[in-house]
Amino acid sequence: MKTVTVAASKTYHIHIGDQLLPTLGEQIQSLGKVQKVCIVSDSNVFPLYGRTVESNLQHSGLDT
Repeated sequence: MKTVTVAASKTYHIHIGDQLLPTLGEQIQSLGKVQKVCIVSDSNVFPLYGRTVESNLQHSGLDT
């Protein structure tokens, strides 16, 4: 996995790599007290990965 740091008005990290979706919920939970997550996508990407992401997040106890 590769991590890219973006320095905008607020600094954040983007993780890039294979097989990240199966552990997405666990990764988000490791950030701390996260309960709600907003999925931002588009009409090209969501049909490919959106339901998988949503299901994984909900299985990890996160509201989407």
